[in-house]
Amino acid sequence: MVGRIHNVHERVVAAPPDALAPLLDALGGTEDVLWPAPAWEPMILDGPPVAGADGGHGPIRYRVVEAERGRRIRFEFHSTPGIEGYHEISVEDAAGGATLIRHVLDCRAHGRMRLVGPVLLEPLHDAVLEDLLDNAERGTTGAVSRPARWSRWVRLLRVLDRPAVHAVGVPGGAVLARRALADQAESSGALVDAFAVPVWRGCPSTRSTGPTRSSGTHPGGCVRRSRCAGSWRGCADSAARNRRAASRRGSGRRTRFCWARIRSTCGSGPRSSWRTVP
Repeated sequence: MVGRIHNVHERVVAAPPDALAPLLDALGGTEDVLWPAPAWEPMILDGPPVAGADGGHGPIRYRVVEAERGRRIRFEFHSTPGIEGYHEISVEDAAGGATLIRHVLDCRAHGRMRLVGPVLLEPLHDAVLEDLLDNAERGTTGAVSRPARWSRWVRLLRVLDRPAVHAVGVPGGAVLARRALADQAESSGALVDAFAVPVWRGCPSTRSTGPTRSSGTHPGGCVRRSRCAGSWRGCADSAARNRRAASRRGSGRRTRFCWARIRSTCGSGPRSSWRTVP
C-alpha cells in the first residue's frame, strides 16, 4: 500500500526577498546558515544548489531538479527506500515588503515507511523545518519573534538516539594532557584516558582548537567540564546518525572531537585538554 504525504511549513519574515536570496543560494554548502546544523544532521550537497546537484541529510538522499536563483529550489528523492517524490523551498513577495518563505514536502510513502514515517520521521521533519524558519528569520532580521519549541516526543526521540563516546588514544595535539603526563612521569599513580565522538559540520569545535576550562572535579578525580568546544551537548546529541552516514560523505565531511583527562594521586591534580582531529 502507498500513502501520500503533503506537508507545508511557511513563515512571513519582515525582510525583502533579496535579503533571503543569499541564504537560499548557500543551502547545502560550507557557508550554509539556513539549514539548522549542527543541532540536526547537516544538508550536504556536492555543489551549489543548482539543477544536478546531489546530496542529502543523513540517510535521506535527493538531487536538485529545478532551481531559480535566490527564489526556489526543488529536490527529488532518490536512493531512499520507501520515499518517492520531492521537497521544495521557496521565497515569495509578501505584503508590506516582507517575504514568505515556504517549504513543501510532497511524496509517496510505501512499505514500512508508511508505518515509520508518521511516528518517527514526520515529527522530526516538522522540528527541523521550524528550526530552519527560525534561522531564516534570525539571519535576515537579527531576531526570532516566536522561536520554535520541540515537542516532548521529539525531545524523547533525540534522547534515544544520543550516542555513546568511544575510547581513543590521546591526540598528539592534546597539549595539557601531554604536559601533565611529562610532569608526572615519575608517579606510578598517573592515569590518562581519552574519548572521542563524531560531530557535524558547523559545530564550534570545527572552528577552533585549544584547551578548555574545567570548573572543578568530582570526588573520584574526574574533570567536570564547564565548556567543551562551545556546545558539547548540542553537537554530540545525534552523532550516532553521523557515524552511519559518514562513509557516504567522504573523509572530509566529518570531524572527530577528542578530549583527554588526567587523574593522579599526587601533583597538581586533574587537568583536561582537547583538539579536533581531521
